Amino acid sequence: MQPGTFDHTILDDCRTEGITPPKTHWARKIETPPYLAYPVRPGITFTYLGTRVNRQSRMVMKDGKPSANMFAAGEIMAGNVLGKGYAAGIGMTIGSVFGRVAGREAARNAEELDAARVLGRIRRHASRSISAAAVLMGATLANAAEPIALRDMGSFHVGGRLVEISGKPVKEVTFTPGGVPAKVDPNGTYQVEQMYVQYFLPANEKGAYPLLMWHGGGLTGVTYETTPDGREGWLNYFLRKGWAVYNSDAVERGRAGWAQYPDIFKGEPVFLTTANPFERFRIGDGAGSYDPDPAKRKLMPGSQFPNEGYENFVKQNVPRWTTTDDAIIAAYIAEIDRVGPFHHPVPQPGRQLWFQGGAGAARQGQGADRDRAGRPRRSRQGRRAQEHSDADRLWRLHREGSRAGRKSAPTALPLRTASAGRAAAASMSSTCRKPASRAIRTW
Repeated sequence: MQPGTFDHTILDDCRTEGITPPKTHWARKIETPPYLAYPVRPGITFTYLGTRVNRQSRMVMKDGKPSANMFAAGEIMAGNVLGKGYAAGIGMTIGSVFGRVAGREAARNAEELDAARVLGRIRRHASRSISAAAVLMGATLANAAEPIALRDMGSFHVGGRLVEISGKPVKEVTFTPGGVPAKVDPNGTYQVEQMYVQYFLPANEKGAYPLLMWHGGGLTGVTYETTPDGREGWLNYFLRKGWAVYNSDAVERGRAGWAQYPDIFKGEPVFLTTANPFERFRIGDGAGSYDPDPAKRKLMPGSQFPNEGYENFVKQNVPRWTTTDDAIIAAYIAEIDRVGPFHHPVPQPGRQLWFQGGAGAARQGQGADRDRAGRPRRSRQGRRAQEHSDADRLWRLHREGSRAGRKSAPTALPLRTASAGRAAAASMSSTCRKPASRAIRTW
């Protein structure tokens, strides 16, 4: 070490000679033991120079114009912000703020470049591709299904009731991660047991009456939209044929919504395992027929269910209660009252579709022996007898069809009025409650 005067405030003359690398300033002797050594690494704390950038963190070139694809953030452009002086933590602040700006602008620039490349390729190959594209488009249109023209579509809720809950403690709920907890008072009035209905009205309506689609237990209206293996569902099929379709999510399923339990919905919801529907819904050949490997599953003989689409079918399953049958029937009745005479398709094991309910009487001219709707006039006693007869036939045909399975023929049952539909629903709910409930859950 060479002799000099130490001054930490300036570049003093205390230096070393014969040491590589040399210490050019502030060199001092180490004379007092113990001697300790610590490994260190150099780093840039801050700089007053660096590159010039604009507000988008684009580097400004010598000619004063921003670069098209060069960005800078952090200490390398700190001089744009600091000028003279330094504040604690300013390096991290500059890096964070302009790092985000530079990243955003760089990503945007990359997207613009990709779009330009794609457009250039399209332009270069357009002349060669026109004929091929025309052939491909023609083939696609030829294979595509005819578009469905609707005169209207929408949705509504029917049924339901108001329930009062009291005596519950107030809770604090955090609705978003890191958010401020909010007090939620569970006491008050709730709207429950409503049913969701979505309707589609074709422009070329040909069916005399709308088609009401009611799904099975543990499912929702999605069961009619697209098949598990990706084919067109019954909803679209009947729309193409000119039928008005009303597709529903029953009480406590899907978009109908849940209610608190056991306060309102008694008991707990039922959740199905992956294997349960396969073995219980007569897709597989009894207990133990399901296997995660589709090739190892034992299908029921003659089954037409698409085995490769079973996982997609399982994804349709939702929790359900076994104590809401009365509320479900009430909601269906409310739908019938709103829509009017109807056809009701019901999935049938082994068949894709079976008509459980039917349309009202055919349109006939009004006369002295007919009412305003064209129906034959009957006494009240006669009408009630006919309604109950329809209800009995409805359940009998449903039960016989369930037993026959795949062998049962599609059946159309005439229901004279919406009130006949109510009688049928009531019959299924009261006199035949257990078999009806079992049939729904089995599917």
